[in-house]
Amino acid sequence: MTTDVVLRAILTAEVFASVMLFGPFLGLLWHERGWPIRVVLLGLHGMLVYVLAGQAKAFYLHIPYDLVSAGGALASAVLDVGLFWAVYRERQRLGRG
Repeated sequence: MTTDVVLRAILTAEVFASVMLFGPFLGLLWHERGWPIRVVLLGLHGMLVYVLAGQAKAFYLHIPYDLVSAGGALASAVLDVGLFWAVYRERQRLGRG
C-alpha cells in the first residue's frame, strides 16, 4: 500500500465523518433557522457528498495526492472537530449529554 493510498484513505474517512456528523448538526439548526439558512445548510451538505464522491473518483482514476488534497484533509479535520463540538455542546446545553 503506497503513501498516496493511505493519505487518500485518511481524507476520505475525514470527509465521510463530516457527512455523518452533519446530520445531527443540521437537526440542531433546522427548527431554529429560516428557509434561507436551511437552503445554505442543505447546499453545504450536498457539497460534502460531492467532495466524498470526488475522492472516490480520484482514487479510481489514480490521481495523485497533492497539496490541494492535503489542504482538504486539514479543512475536513477542522470541520469534523467543529461539527462534533457544536453537537456535543448543544446536547450538553439541552441536558441530553
